[in-house]
Amino acid sequence: GWWLSGGVGGPGGAAWPERRGRSGSLLGDTHARRGPPPWTGERCRAVLRDHPVARPGWIVVARRGGEAIGLAVGHVLGDGVYAYFTGVRRGWRGRGIGLALKLALIDAARAQGVATMRATNLDRNGPIRRVNDALGFRRLLGTIEYRKPLSPAGRRPAR
Repeated sequence: GWWLSGGVGGPGGAAWPERRGRSGSLLGDTHARRGPPPWTGERCRAVLRDHPVARPGWIVVARRGGEAIGLAVGHVLGDGVYAYFTGVRRGWRGRGIGLALKLALIDAARAQGVATMRATNLDRNGPIRRVNDALGFRRLLGTIEYRKPLSPAGRRPAR
């Protein structure tokens, strides 16, 4: 079977997945994190572990032997926790690992006195949406994300 380890975010965290070069490939194998920029070990450490809103106790890794097969990361958001990332490697999906990771993250935040958790998901990511629904998260409708490419300084903006 597989097992969870939590609180692995410290600078010398032996269970941190990138120690074996796994976190970048694990992140790149998920719905929301595909595409540039690549998830190098350095980027993983900077965003997931060493960022000012990261908390060592809010990093949970699912393992099978020495392999990281799933990861959940929480970040501080106001007085709550934001479920920044929850993902499971393709070959391990459908076994309840994502649910277990999210539950462990909830337990870790609750143990630190946090009363609310927030998550955002792509509408095409049905599996994590079902996990969040099963855990009692409420969907908040009415937000639309806009993006606009910015032209280099001195050039006329495209319309």
